[in-house]
Amino acid sequence: MSLGGKIRLDYNIVRHGYGIAQNVYEDSGGRLKLGAGTLYGTLRKLQENGLIEEVPYLEDGTRRVSYRLTKNGWDRLTEELGYYEKITRLARERGLI
Repeated sequence: MSLGGKIRLDYNIVRHGYGIAQNVYEDSGGRLKLGAGTLYGTLRKLQENGLIEEVPYLEDGTRRVSYRLTKNGWDRLTEELGYYEKITRLARERGLI
């Protein structure tokens, strides 16, 4: 499961599902709009794989199901970003971009 792309999650910042979906939409320039089934199915898989965790979070007195990356999640994200940096570097060296 790839973690490539720009989902803005910070180790100490929690995001609820709707906030994550908004970030994906904004970061993709409006090209990606995640439906609830896709979003929450993916979040469930990431949680099952130990890459994210639920965090208690209150917003305007309402409890929201919120998430943040675990240490394993950050490690995996770092690996994925390294892979994309390598691919980008190769593409530049070969004059593809």
